[in-house]
Parts: sequence; structure tokens; C-alpha cells
Amino acid sequence: MKAYDFKSVEKKWQDKWEDKGVFHAEAKSEKPKFVDYVAKYPYTETEELVQQKLVKVLVSDSSKTVKSGKKSKKPEPEEDEDDEDEIIYTADHGDCLGAHKLIEKGAFTFQEIYRIPMVVKGAGTKDNDSFVYLHEMMPTILDVAGVKPPKPVDGESILPLMMGEKADNGREEVFCEYHNHFYIGRQRMVRDLDYQLTFNESERGELYDLKKDPYQLKNVCYDPAYADVKKEYLNKLSKYLKELNDPAGTWFHRIKEFY
Repeated sequence: MKAYDFKSVEKKWQDKWEDKGVFHAEAKSEKPKFVDYVAKYPYTETEELVQQKLVKVLVSDSSKTVKSGKKSKKPEPEEDEDDEDEIIYTADHGDCLGAHKLIEKGAFTFQEIYRIPMVVKGAGTKDNDSFVYLHEMMPTILDVAGVKPPKPVDGESILPLMMGEKADNGREEVFCEYHNHFYIGRQRMVRDLDYQLTFNESERGELYDLKKDPYQLKNVCYDPAYADVKKEYLNKLSKYLKELNDPAGTWFHRIKEFY
């Protein structure tokens, strides 16, 4: 294994994107840069492969689409497309892109993976920071069409949020699941605006203080100072597992008191 010079990789990445107006070296951010995570981390991948992963991003603006360093033509509007069409731009998951020494998605519940973008054209003009679920797109799209789901579904239409009819949906937290994909164990996560707790079925738990540690870099799950917070969020998680009759609850409740 060899430790590569990630500083030089970053410089190549900057040069590659600055001329396209996508990346600006002078831009300031509190979030640790990728190279600060892995400058001395041994990789078996070649420097060129790492560089390819670093530029695996999609950036869109009103005039062009740039993907992996290449321009693609702006799609022509459909003949029957007009200003009343409603378009929802979102994704099924995020990508770490080097954050936490990780590439792509996987068995980790960091914000880079779970907090995905959603931009709506044609419904409303104000941003909304309410907690919503991706599966709520189904009742939302039906609501736009003026119909209701044929039977009850998980979640609710977010059209009132999109149209500015409601300031928020009253949801104070979210519950998220990960099901063995690429990995041997399941994960369950509950989070609000203050803390995030992750139950790793075959590993130690994770607890992040999102006010003090918004980038989830310090796991305080076993910090005595957070014992009461941990207990509170374990109970929150327990509530969801019981309500949903989640199979992950079997093992969770067996080890909950000493997890």
C-alpha cells in the first residue's frame, strides 16, 4: 500500500474545475477538506482513480450541465411542456465524496448520505426546512394531480409546504433505516435538530451533538457527559422500532440497556 500526495490531487481537481466556474479555491468553509482527512491515509487505489472520484459530481445551472468535467447539452423542452409543469429534482441518497474518509454511499448514516437535496419548480417560491421523507413524493405528486392515494401510505403530501400554505409540518425528528446492503448488519437512526443517534446492529453506537459538531466528526455515544441524552434517544428509537414492528428491534431491545 502507498500513501499518495492528496495535496497534488486536490490541486489538479481545483485546476480542472476553476475554469468551469464550479470550484473556487478561495471559497471558505468550516467543514474540513477531504485532503485534511486522508493526506496521510494509505490507499491501494491509484492517484488517478482517486482524482476521478473527486470529480464525480453533478453541477447544474440555468445554462449548462457539467458532469465529471464534461459539458452536456441542456435538454430541449418537450413540445407539451409549459410554465405550469411542476418538476421535482431530488435523489435517492447522497454521496460522501471523501468526507469521513469515505467514497459513495454505504453503511453510514452521515448527513452527506441522508440529507439529500430537493428543488421544486412550479410549486411555491419559498424554501422550507421541515423534516420530510423521500417516500412522501408519492402522495405529493398525487396531490398535485388532485387525487389521493387509494389507501393509507407512510408519510403525507408536502404540497402545502411547497405552496407556502404551511410554515412547517410539525415533524420534530426523523427515523431512518439501512438494510444490509453491501454490509452484514442493519442500521437504524433517529435524529432531530440537536442530536443524532445511530444503532449499528453489529458495531458500537454513534451519537452526534449536531449543535456543537454539525459535520459529525466526534462520536460522543460513550461519553459520560452525554449519558442522559443517549438514553433519551435510545428510547426515541425504541418507540419507532416497536410501532413499525421492525425486525431490528429484536436485537436492539436485547442489548439496549448496555449498548
